[in-house]
Amino acid sequence: MPTAKQDRFGTFMIRTLAPLALAAAAPAAHASLAISAAPTSNVTCSSGICIATTTNAVLNATDLKTFLHRGDVRVDSGPANGIAVNTALSWTQGSRLTLAAGTTIAVTAPIVVAGHGAVTLTTGDKSVGGVAFTGNGRLDFWDKTSSFIVNGGNTTLVNDLPALVQAIAANPNGSFALGKNYDAKADAPYTASPIYVLYGSLDGLGHAISNLKIQSAETDVGLIAYLVTGTAPSVSNLTLARIETSGTANAAYVGGLAGYSQGRVSHVRVTGQVSGPNAAAIGGIVGWQTSNTPVAAQISDSSAKVVVSGGTASAAGGIVGLDLYSGLLRCAAAGRIVGDYVGGLEGLAEWDFGNITQSWSSAHAIGPISGGLVGRADGNFTLADNYASGAVSSGGGLIGMDSGLGSGSNIGNAIQSSYAMGVVHGGGVTGNDDGTGVYTSVYWDMDTTHVRNPANGVLNHPNYPGVTGLSDTQMKAALPAGFSPSIWGLNPGINNGYPYLLANPPQ
Repeated sequence: MPTAKQDRFGTFMIRTLAPLALAAAAPAAHASLAISAAPTSNVTCSSGICIATTTNAVLNATDLKTFLHRGDVRVDSGPANGIAVNTALSWTQGSRLTLAAGTTIAVTAPIVVAGHGAVTLTTGDKSVGGVAFTGNGRLDFWDKTSSFIVNGGNTTLVNDLPALVQAIAANPNGSFALGKNYDAKADAPYTASPIYVLYGSLDGLGHAISNLKIQSAETDVGLIAYLVTGTAPSVSNLTLARIETSGTANAAYVGGLAGYSQGRVSHVRVTGQVSGPNAAAIGGIVGWQTSNTPVAAQISDSSAKVVVSGGTASAAGGIVGLDLYSGLLRCAAAGRIVGDYVGGLEGLAEWDFGNITQSWSSAHAIGPISGGLVGRADGNFTLADNYASGAVSSGGGLIGMDSGLGSGSNIGNAIQSSYAMGVVHGGGVTGNDDGTGVYTSVYWDMDTTHVRNPANGVLNHPNYPGVTGLSDTQMKAALPAGFSPSIWGLNPGINNGYPYLLANPPQ
């Protein structure tokens, strides 16, 4: 059974998952072989194989559909490296479409296998983000017995949540994909996490599970209770829409996607409500995220628009409640977060050795120790190239408390190239720092935060080095000193004229 060791809330030790009784990068890079409505160019097609001949190529979607009517087709990126599907594509024949990319595959329009066809996806980038479905991108399978192969491995297709639950229970180490959207509105509320444990992978293929309701007193609560180290634990390309997830009574870790996660999460979106009891860790996506070794991007290219609610001594975050040895990359959060340790992205980064990079939050953080991004950061934690625009009730524009207790000292905590601009009751950047935090090119907007004293970037340490207050006019006039133009942009028509992240623009 899962076990955890803790001597107080907020001081958690690494836990392991014992054998059970039973026995989710980067985003897809800009691709140069585009399947689109434009005329085919720089592509040679012969004997069922279409291959790009230059680094910039187009395969017309109607041409491709015609080829699929005749038989199997392999589309190879060749020197273009990546593949992008930018126009809707469907076929009814039993043909197999193979997309073979040297790097990544990015799908921004629907692909519909309307008969007993098949799909093979092959990427040079074998990470969980190697195949990305964004915008209107999805891969529909009308026949769940269709063959679907990703990088040489067969994937089990399911088209509804009950079938997914049953399939994973039968083989927790397997690879699974959701071939259609599923509305759980008619389902009775789950009194336990639908999926108890997943050691393998789940790819939503751009689909959504909507109106899911969970009311559970399990220790770990979410669509998945435990996403844990096994073959390659991951969840990707999945939306959980309008969910209501409630951990009651003995619940300790509650997340929209997973209560406890050691896995990789990529291109996951959550909307709805997530709540937990006193002394729980509650996150819009994951309750407790951890790893056996520091991981730079355990959750990447993911977002949550949620109301997260916790009781006394709880840690609540828009993305993660409690983080240990892991990180967020290109994530975003919006909504309202309530608890004791409260952050727009993470509630508590405990003895962390983790990081948050190129991420932002507009969530309203409400609690005695609150931060626009992190409620409390306790050790060897890094914030780099992030911003917060949500209101903070008590703490700091970016971090509520940057502090350590005993061996959990924050020595080595670093905040760099980041800024805050939401209304803050506390410090422009940090509410409390134990004096060991290192700040480089960190700013707050003195007008929008209402922290107009230029000495109060770190509330308990006036004039803290590396922290600078700017006027609203200055924030919009040019990128602040130390902000890289390869990471940050400035445009009057984007983000209300404030600096924004090129790889993670406002949604």
